[in-house]
Amino acid sequence: MELRGNYINGSFGGAETADLLLEREDPAVLDAPPALIPEIRADTDRAVEAARASFRAWARRPLEARIAAVRSLCAAMKKRQEDMAQAISLDMGKPLWEARQEVSTAVAKGAVSIDEGLSHTRNFQPRGLDGECLFRPHGVALVLGPFNFPVHLPNGHILPALLAGNTIVFKPSESAPRSAQVYAECCHEAGLPPGVFNLVQGSGTTGEALVRHPGVDAVMFTGSYQVGRAIQLALIDRPGCIAALEMGGKNAVIVMDDADLRLAAAEIFTGAFLTSGQRCSGTSRVIVMEPVRSRLVNGLRNMIESVRIGSPLDETVFMGPLATRRGYENFIARRHMAANEGAIPLCEGGVMTAAADGYYVRPSMHMVMERNPESLYQREELFGPDIAIHGVTSLDEAIQIANDSDYGLALSVFTKRRDVFQEVQISGRAGVINWNRSTVGASARLPFGGVGKSGNHRPAALFASQYCAWPVASMWRPEGDQSLTSYPGMTLPGAL
Repeated sequence: MELRGNYINGSFGGAETADLLLEREDPAVLDAPPALIPEIRADTDRAVEAARASFRAWARRPLEARIAAVRSLCAAMKKRQEDMAQAISLDMGKPLWEARQEVSTAVAKGAVSIDEGLSHTRNFQPRGLDGECLFRPHGVALVLGPFNFPVHLPNGHILPALLAGNTIVFKPSESAPRSAQVYAECCHEAGLPPGVFNLVQGSGTTGEALVRHPGVDAVMFTGSYQVGRAIQLALIDRPGCIAALEMGGKNAVIVMDDADLRLAAAEIFTGAFLTSGQRCSGTSRVIVMEPVRSRLVNGLRNMIESVRIGSPLDETVFMGPLATRRGYENFIARRHMAANEGAIPLCEGGVMTAAADGYYVRPSMHMVMERNPESLYQREELFGPDIAIHGVTSLDEAIQIANDSDYGLALSVFTKRRDVFQEVQISGRAGVINWNRSTVGASARLPFGGVGKSGNHRPAALFASQYCAWPVASMWRPEGDQSLTSYPGMTLPGAL
């Protein structure tokens, strides 16, 4: 796929006059010709100006007209589903079957945003009060997308923002330029007015320039804690620019001794290794009661040893490569920390030397012998296919370990007892707490977000509409009421 440059004010362009061409290698076939991403510095201003110029007309469109536009966008994505899935796989190495699931989820997001999400920002007038609350859009919304779900996660910001009346500047990950281009083509095919949606490709330098742009009214970000922190620092003197930050996780699963171990093993495996472990809600810690630890570990080991890894275009593989050289090198380095910090390998992963010569790694599993608050392996997000096993003897100890993290995104418990689940719900420090289900696979019909390093209390999914608009309260004097209010020490005016 040839990259067409940026999409601004209704048209693609600029590839021929780019300031810089960024090379994006294929993570599955390193000797394949790289994609060349045009980076055009002047387009940061052009995109924001186009979004600003189109904002007033878009925000004043009747809600039903904006709903119709979002439905048209989702229809265009459905029509281009295979193109978009192929682009995702080529961009970041996700198996094609999983990329198709991602696009289907993105298409379905439109109906949920319309039918259920809008209810959270519905204008209202309290009974018995001469007043009302109206919800208004922020203005220009900057959406910064991740590489692991390059369509679904940005789309989860974009659709609610459009419905609320915002206009969009979308800066995708430089690791996913093709899927972003197909998304922009869908916006064009859906007939969105020029300037309502704009795409700016480029590096982190482009992203930083957009975050700091005074014409941006909201920043909607999905990615790492480090980048989220940098966004907050960049906006520290602009409290009026709202930031919705969806960041990482060091997510735990608690397995009680009454759990269905076959179910637990299957759910842990998928939670840890889907998308090659590159999910913010992925399972990285398993906290298991000692009486069932060896049985669970054996089940996981058998699954790990039989997993199929290979080209993302192979319909029979479960895992493709890691998405980037940087992510690959960081994961290998952090996994090596496990042994240096006292963890014992239970299933040693390694670097694959597949014919494709991509960033392929095998899953691994380690037994943590002793909790260490200084251990980077135990505390930091690896963002790759690895599980740390913790053996415990009580629920209190399990919850304590689960909460012993700077992150707070997802937590699951496997048990037959509802009261145990409810205790974890009350005591667990996470924004997503599941029962006999994986930590991954969130529902668009519920909020999705976390605490600590995982988010800033702006949950996405169903609640995305809440950070896409702001409330305006109005009160008025009843018609015909000519009474004047007076207070002690105050002289009312005479006839005027």
